[in-house]
Amino acid sequence: MHKLIVMLLVHSILAALALTEAGALTFNKAAALRVTRGADYVASGDFNEDGYVDLVVTGRFGQTLTLFLGQGNGQFKSSQPMSSTPEPLGLAVADFNRDGHLDVAVADQGSQPNTYGRITVLLGKGNGTFQAPIAISGFTKGPSLMDAADVNEDGVADLLVVDTGPIPTFTVLLGMGDGNFTRGRRYSVNQFAGEPLAADFNHDGHIDFAIPIYQFGGPNFVSLYLGNGDGTFSQPTVVDTGATSTQFSEALAAGDFNKDGNLDLLVCNSSQNFPNASRVAELLGDGTGKFQNPLLYKSGEGCAYLATADLDGDGVLDLVTSSGPVGFDPNAGVSVLSGLAGGGFGSPVTYKTTSGGATTVNKVILGDWNNDGLPDIAVASIFPDAVIVFLNTTAK
Repeated sequence: MHKLIVMLLVHSILAALALTEAGALTFNKAAALRVTRGADYVASGDFNEDGYVDLVVTGRFGQTLTLFLGQGNGQFKSSQPMSSTPEPLGLAVADFNRDGHLDVAVADQGSQPNTYGRITVLLGKGNGTFQAPIAISGFTKGPSLMDAADVNEDGVADLLVVDTGPIPTFTVLLGMGDGNFTRGRRYSVNQFAGEPLAADFNHDGHIDFAIPIYQFGGPNFVSLYLGNGDGTFSQPTVVDTGATSTQFSEALAAGDFNKDGNLDLLVCNSSQNFPNASRVAELLGDGTGKFQNPLLYKSGEGCAYLATADLDGDGVLDLVTSSGPVGFDPNAGVSVLSGLAGGGFGSPVTYKTTSGGATTVNKVILGDWNNDGLPDIAVASIFPDAVIVFLNTTAK
């Protein structure tokens, strides 16, 4: 009996320590990188090869694509806009022409017939500048979001592109190694689709991809396409996200959250009408492309995008969401959820992007902006029209 009591006390102490760790993640707002008429999407890479991470930002309403050069101290130097494109949204960063320099692919979500259906590829020169754009056309309306990966295993980065309609599809673009692409298969998704995520979910060495499918009132789910290694994919399997009829399953992140050697998924189940009802669904993978039933965690005010990394160096993956609902909200920002040693996540701590007035937050990413060894946060926002940078101040 005494031994049982001691064991329970030890378990309680360990749980308390885990919760203490979960509350120890801290961030400070360090910069607001201003853009014209709102920031929709942000991606990172060292585009001028100075050893510091840079940020590239799209703005649909301002039709701008802007590069901010990292200074290695959490601050960024604004450059001239890289290109003017019709309503740029999603980004993919990779070396598409195999010259050793990072390139950028931009999904141009044009709303006018003469701007429909274009991916713009900007080949980097390695000094923060880019060659003349290469246009890839032929989409049915407007490509919106995408991911880059070598899906046919020829050593060249390919693109997985979501096309918004009239019948939503995703298209495989196979890289040719010179910055141009050939069109692979097109897959119909029939509903609204979020950002695709490329990874190997079944341990066969081939790139698979997952894509969130959503519509108001449901159904909401993740479609998982297992790769064949030749640029084609199996018929999709449906993965339950636990979304209710008032939630959208809009965004994904992957990682081994329970440390069993298999990739898991996190899904944003965003509640549009009731922001505090938004949840993050954790789907634990079994290494064969199948997932357990969703575990649900409160995500903050909302959940638009999410990103994951070990934010405090404890060996456990943590989670950051861009936590504003659709529309403008004075409480929008980024929410940080600490990963717990025993599995799962702690309660969200939200850092607002503005001290007053309503705002909308969009894509969130993580990276070490000040070279201190800890991942920091960058989130695209509208009102303020900027990318907001939060530096990680967690005690090491």
